[in-house]
Formats: sequence, structure tokens, C-alpha cells
Amino acid sequence: MEEGLIVMEPRTNQPGESQDIQVSGQVFKYIDSKTLDDKYRVSLGKKIARFLEGISSPRSMDIFLSAEGYILLRPMAHIPANEAWIWQDEAIRNSFARAMAEARTGKTTSVDNLDDFLEDL
Repeated sequence: MEEGLIVMEPRTNQPGESQDIQVSGQVFKYIDSKTLDDKYRVSLGKKIARFLEGISSPRSMDIFLSAEGYILLRPMAHIPANEAWIWQDEAIRNSFARAMAEARTGKTTSVDNLDDFLEDL
């Protein structure tokens, strides 16, 4: 056997048993069963595609593999280089998160003239 190869026994669920799993306190909902093609590829399918479109239409995934053989796909967003500074500075990131939270709750100000507003700051 190759070194580092993880071999898992297939798990079968009993009738009525939930197929959802919990890992590190997060529940992963069972969506579907897919077959690998001859090149070990799997199509995520329309259900997952519709879900992903709702969270930013990622075009790439980080892939993680647990010792138990679970595969975790984390959708990734590509950030333009000129915007990366926001995510590289924790204080700016926290300030941005607070601003977004305030905007979601309606704590915003409407202005008639943006130049005048910025001058008054």
C-alpha cells in the first residue's frame, strides 16, 4: 500500500438514519450521492451550483481531507490585487465588518452631495 494513502470502509446508513454529519461543531447536510468518472472527477450538480451562486459564484475551491476520509470543499473568491489590502490588515477588516453590519441594519446616511459630505468629515 502507498505511504500516506487513506483507506476507508464504506459507511452504510440504517433505514431512517440521518446522513448529515457533524464535524468540529458544524453540521454538514447530506445533499446527494455522486459517482466519480474514470478520471476521479465529480460534478457538484445543479443543487450545489444554485447554492454557490447565492454566496458569490466562486470559481475555485480549497480542498481539505480529514484522517477519517472526509473531503471538505471551501468555496473561494478571487480578490483583485488592489483590494487585497483590506483583507491583509485585521483592524481594517474589523472596521469593514462593522460597517457592513451597520449597513445591513439600516444605520446609513443619505447625502445629496458626496463632495460636500466628504469635505465635512
